[in-house]
Amino acid sequence: MPCVAASICAARPALQLSARGIGFFPGTHQPRVIWVGVRDGLGQLSELHRLIDDGLRWLAPAERPEKFTGHITLGRFKPGHHAAIPKLLELAAGYRDQHFGDWQAQAVELVRSELTSTGAEHTVMRAFRLAG
Repeated sequence: MPCVAASICAARPALQLSARGIGFFPGTHQPRVIWVGVRDGLGQLSELHRLIDDGLRWLAPAERPEKFTGHITLGRFKPGHHAAIPKLLELAAGYRDQHFGDWQAQAVELVRSELTSTGAEHTVMRAFRLAG
């Protein structure tokens, strides 16, 4: 059986991406994750996410977030360590529209992320080339 993600990626062009702005999940009232937004001008990143998500839904049919937010996770907040959050939110507001750079993504990586007591551990399981 051919790999669904590989087939989807092989049919999609490389992505011109831009890192812009800082945000928080689930929001600024009780932030758990700080991130930099990742966008492309043509909506291809969101479309690629939708295609892969639909193609692999049978693997993990759990509820999906309402809206995809392309992002790079900068950090996570440990429970009980929230004294610095108001100052961080104040500083982050100054970077809400900051442009951090552009790049071309030529592959999609399937990454296993495990949260441990010492932090997150990430392992690239497989990479799928985009058409280029």
